[in-house]
Parts: sequence; structure tokens; C-alpha cells
Amino acid sequence: EMCFWGAKILHYRSVELAHTMNVPLSLRFYQDHERGTIVRSEVTMFENQKVLAVNSHQEIHHLEVSDVSGMDEGWKHLTELLNKGRLAWPQILAATIEGNTLRAMYTSDSEHLVALRRAIDGQNKIRVHRPPLSSVTVTCHGAVASDLLAKATQALAQAQIEVQKTVISPMSVSLMVEPSKRSEAVHQLHAQFIG
Repeated sequence: EMCFWGAKILHYRSVELAHTMNVPLSLRFYQDHERGTIVRSEVTMFENQKVLAVNSHQEIHHLEVSDVSGMDEGWKHLTELLNKGRLAWPQILAATIEGNTLRAMYTSDSEHLVALRRAIDGQNKIRVHRPPLSSVTVTCHGAVASDLLAKATQALAQAQIEVQKTVISPMSVSLMVEPSKRSEAVHQLHAQFIG
């Protein structure tokens, strides 16, 4: 019944081993062994990696909300600030709680970023805590359990472009670089993966 509610029933290494050894996997309902799924090597899986595009955000900003008891309280303070300034939410790319501080990376169009920066200036609990970066994102099928991050980082290192942060999802790898290196990073990754 755990599987019925979405629990993972196979460790990913067991799937990798079965694939390497060309052993089919049979996943069955414990109450009805006639129902289930058989996974064979000839089946095309979602994780087959294929790079679809390289795109970029010009400005990625970082904010901190301090003296909060948790992420929910941090978002509450940011919501109040946005409502007060009649501003829309920016696109949140990543967030973490460190001690009593919410840290988030966000982006939006340039006008919205300027307005949000003005609203943040002078706040006690909310502040921008570092200069902006740019993101370069490789969008793909199958970034899970792949060397895409290593290949992208190495391609940029060969062009003397330092990667400062990464954000990874099953469909993308985003690399944060200095804004002055953004165009060259897009070019390098496009050449590496698209051709």
C-alpha cells in the first residue's frame, strides 16, 4: 500500500545496476501479481538526456530576511513588503533557511527589479545581500543522475568563466556567473550542447 500512495519502491542504484546488467525489472502489486510494470532495456526512459535549449536571466538578485523563526515567517515579511509597495512577486529561483535567516535568489524584468530594490532599501529585516549575478540554464530531458553539471562547469572553466552557484532540477541545470560573462557563457554552453 505504500507504493499505492507514491512511495519510492526501488533504490535508484538497483535500477542502474539492472540497466547495466540488462536485467528486466518486474514491478507488481502485492495484492494482484497480474498487475504491474515490466521495465526492459529497450524501453526509452524519461532520464535519457537530451539538451533542448540554452537560455539566460540577465539579473539574479539575492535577498535575506533576518530574525525569522522559519521560512514561512520570512515569506510573510516579504509578502507584506510587496503588498505595501503594490509589487508583484518576483520569480523565486531558490531559497534556504540558515539559522534565523531566509536567503532567496530571485529574478524578474528590469523595471520590477528596480522597484523591488527601492522597496527593500532601508528595511530592517529585508536586505539585498550581494551584487547580482546572471544565470545561464541548460534545459533538457533527464538531468537526473547525469554528468550534465560537470560538463557545463568544465566548458565554462575552459573559457575562464567562474561558476558561483548552481540550481539543478530534473529538467535543467542553471549556472550563476558574473553578469559581464553572461553572453560568453551562453555562447560556450550553446556550442557545447547544441552545436
